[in-house]
Amino acid sequence: MYIIKNYERPNGRKPAREWINAQDKSIRVSIYGKKDDLSKEGLNLLGTNALLPIHGKDKGFYELRNVNLNWRIAEYHDRRDDSFILLYGRHHHQSHEKEHEREIEKAR
Repeated sequence: MYIIKNYERPNGRKPAREWINAQDKSIRVSIYGKKDDLSKEGLNLLGTNALLPIHGKDKGFYELRNVNLNWRIAEYHDRRDDSFILLYGRHHHQSHEKEHEREIEKAR
């Protein structure tokens, strides 16, 4: 079993949790299901549509996603305690790729 945590900014805000809570019920149900899968399967989800690596200079960044509902949650896998830290969520739109890259840089 893998531990799922929410990243907490120095100001106390938790961007992933806030984003999830702001979604409508159908999206939240989908997210909770994927989080449950992640807690059970961890990196074994790689190679499925549910979990993809985020390529860059650092390893350990992934994207939990639902292609049909068009949402994604950036996360970091901490190998020290085998946990996944949810960084932030978003709806996937090509126009938001630069914002996505900035958020990943902050997390690094």
